[in-house]
Amino acid sequence: MFFKSQKFARKEKHQIVEETLNKKNQKLVSDQSDKEFSKEFQEINSRIDGVTSALTQLITENGEFQRQVMRQFHIINARMENQEVEKIMNIFPIRNLNDINKTEEILKNPQQMNIIAKELSRLGGGTVKEITKRIMFSIINNETAQLYSWEGQKGKQKFKDLLLGKLIIKAVRLNEKTKEASEADIIKPLREWLVRAKFRRVQSNSQPDDAADL
Repeated sequence: MFFKSQKFARKEKHQIVEETLNKKNQKLVSDQSDKEFSKEFQEINSRIDGVTSALTQLITENGEFQRQVMRQFHIINARMENQEVEKIMNIFPIRNLNDINKTEEILKNPQQMNIIAKELSRLGGGTVKEITKRIMFSIINNETAQLYSWEGQKGKQKFKDLLLGKLIIKAVRLNEKTKEASEADIIKPLREWLVRAKFRRVQSNSQPDDAADL
């Protein structure tokens, strides 16, 4: 009985030792696996960082390329717009009724109306009267202007029915100094300028148009 107990005790001790060794081996394997996993994880992170860096550089380079393309586009577009403006503005000054008809056709296009109005607004002037006179002098000669009055008085043609009249009002309002002007404010000097067209034509042989109207 005693020997059996010793044998059982040795067997139990042996099992405990084996279990302890197994646990140690499992722990070693687990630690090794953790280290390998950690190493692999670091490698993956490193690769991701590399890809991210490459993508960032690519986006930056692509962004700069796009900016260069857009700059060139704006330069080309500006040149084309300048050429278009110059072409449109060549219709002035109006010299006869045929020119009036051509101008009216051009002004039916809202975009061209805006382009011309913007250009005319740059003629300058400190007051509504001054800028209105400058615009009128630049767009129509006295020979043609004398055929019109604002309301069509004395058998003349009505200037107010022309898109040209709307153009002048728009141009005056696009000038920073006269942007708050009412239609009445603009029509008054415009009307006066038309009334004096015949007088300026008569005087044009002895002095410039702008001096005759001062």
